[in-house]
Amino acid sequence: MAHLYKQYMRLVAQWPKDPTKGPARNLGAFMEQEIERVFRKEPSALPREAAICERRLRSLEHIFDNQHMKAYPHNYKSGVFGLTLEHLEEATSDKFRKQMGLGSKKPGFFKRLFGKSQ
Repeated sequence: MAHLYKQYMRLVAQWPKDPTKGPARNLGAFMEQEIERVFRKEPSALPREAAICERRLRSLEHIFDNQHMKAYPHNYKSGVFGLTLEHLEEATSDKFRKQMGLGSKKPGFFKRLFGKSQ
């Protein structure tokens, strides 16, 4: 399994980093943490068969190499909501999420309502 760990880490090191998202919302950083957790800290979480890990690695490589995008090209210029890629990147950025109040850790309604009496 050590060779699989190295292959996973090589792939994740090449994974593109999204400059509009912080490390908490970056897919590459998340995958690196999960690989480290599963292979190093919780080896019992690994599948017993190495073939399963190899298939998952191949699947990630296909995503990384855009194999499906190359095999099935399209001419779409916008997403389901009619937004362009630039608008979607802006809408999912940490800056925009903070403006919308989505990034803050506010207590929930019931916590605010009942939390003060404790």
